[in-house]
Amino acid sequence: MKRPTAKKAKRPRTLFTPPPPDAVLTKDDVARWLQLHPRSVQRLVHEKGLPALNLTTRNLRFLASQVRDWLLKQGKSEGEDLTL
Repeated sequence: MKRPTAKKAKRPRTLFTPPPPDAVLTKDDVARWLQLHPRSVQRLVHEKGLPALNLTTRNLRFLASQVRDWLLKQGKSEGEDLTL
């Protein structure tokens, strides 16, 4: 006989406030900021040119100012007006 499964309560999504421009961010920090999965951030680095610093083959770091500039550039190339 199967036991009834309890539904997990969803955690409320907390917004990641934009970091200061001089901040050095991890892939997880950028993912929270952009509300993406960390793997999607890695894809953006390799496929779309998101600027990142390669510390080792598995460790990426991001400068908040460069991520912000990249986002603004992406919005302009799509014809959108982004404000961050």
